[in-house]
Order: sequence, then C-alpha cells, then structure tokens
Amino acid sequence: MKSQKTKKILGITAAAVIVITLLLMVLFTNSFKAGESLRTESDTGESGSGAASDSINLTKLEPEIVLATTTSTQDTGLLDVLVPAFEEKYNVKVKTIAAGTGEAINMGKRGDADVLLVHSRTQEDDFVAEDYGVNRRDVMYNFFYIVGPHNDPAEVEKATTAADAFLGIAESEAFFVSRGDNSGTHSKEKSVWTKSGVTPNAKNDSWYIEAGQGMGATLTMANEMGAYTLVDSGTWHAFENKVDMKIVKENDSISIIHMELLQ
Repeated sequence: MKSQKTKKILGITAAAVIVITLLLMVLFTNSFKAGESLRTESDTGESGSGAASDSINLTKLEPEIVLATTTSTQDTGLLDVLVPAFEEKYNVKVKTIAAGTGEAINMGKRGDADVLLVHSRTQEDDFVAEDYGVNRRDVMYNFFYIVGPHNDPAEVEKATTAADAFLGIAESEAFFVSRGDNSGTHSKEKSVWTKSGVTPNAKNDSWYIEAGQGMGATLTMANEMGAYTLVDSGTWHAFENKVDMKIVKENDSISIIHMELLQ
C-alpha cells in the first residue's frame, strides 16, 4: 500500500500536465465578467466554451497571465516547478499571487486574476453559478493533518475522529493556531469545530489563536507556541524538517483536499 506522502507526490506529478494545459487554455477563453480580465490578443477561442483551439498559434498568446492560488499550493514548492516549465514552453509570463482561497476567488470576481487554483468546492460552485468564471476542473488532491507538539498534551492521537480531536484540544485548553483567513483550510477547520460541538472564539478563548496568515506562517507560529494546527500534507512535507512537531491525527474523513482550477 502506498503511503499518503507517496500518493501525494504521484497525484501532483500526474496533475502537472493538466495544470499546464489549463493555464494555456485560459489564454484563449474569455471567462470573467468583472472587467473582462482575460487578456488575449486573439479571438480564436470559443468564448465561454472552456475548450482550447485544436491548433494553437503561439504567436498570438498574451505575454502575461495572472494565477491566483492558495498559500498552501505556493508553500509546497509545486509552482516553482510548473510555472518555469510553462513559461519556457509557451513564452508566457505567469504572475502568481498566493492568498487564501476566499481572497483568490474575490480576485477572480474583481477581474484581477485570469485563472484560479483553489480548494473550496462550495465557494467555487458559487463562483461559477454567479457567472464569474467557467471551466472548473478537478486537478489534484492533497490531505489534511492535525499536527502538534511531540508530547501531545491534549492526547489527540487517542481520538477516534478529527472532531473528537478538536473537542479534546478545547477541553484541555491546549493551544491551537487557526489560519483565520477565510482560506479553504480555514473553512475546513471551522467545519470540524462545528462537528465537535465547540465554537472557539479568539477574543474569549486564550488557547485559540487566529494567525490571519498563510499555511507556512501558521505552521511556523504553531511550532513556536507548542500548539496544534490543521495543515495540508503538501505544506507539512515541505516544512516537517523545519519544525519540531508531529502528525497527531490523519486518515479521517476530513483528510482529502481536492484542488480545482477555474478560469
């Protein structure tokens, strides 16, 4: 049986060609209604169809596109591989802006981004339903882990589910660092708190801290505080040798993160 780390790597590798292809497709398809942000120099694509031309004239490509994605994707180092390969092959500059899923989607609504690589299905469905974008594609998957200090003061490792783990953290008042940034990871965290029956409040609960930052910064803060946090596996494997923490809960129903591309 493949480990989750191996499956993550295989999933990302298999997705690489898809991501590059869809980035190219965005150059030919007028997608966003806010400001007509897709800046193509050619009208050869079928507007709104989500289909690239069978024969792409590389001389007609716009010189730059804007990719809004999550800090989790950025922190894995995946884009450090994909973007240079895309730019070299197609001679198109990709300006990458990393933010939480919520902010990335808002960028798309404002017409400030050409393509989004995010992971919050509800927000994505609303984005398309409201006619801000088209051509939503499943690209790859990742996993969520609950990570924390080696001594596991809340005994999260004994919990049956992620909700039970969160309940244990709240009852023991062990430090928990939330991203607190309306990202896909933050949305998932809030859904787990709901299942646990606990509604933590950073203003009233001294053990619950909202970082208001990306995944890498949140993980670093949790490490410095000896706290727990919810992290995607890609960022964890990029940071695991930089922090003094361990995975205390995985293989739960919350584990799979689906990354999607929208234009």
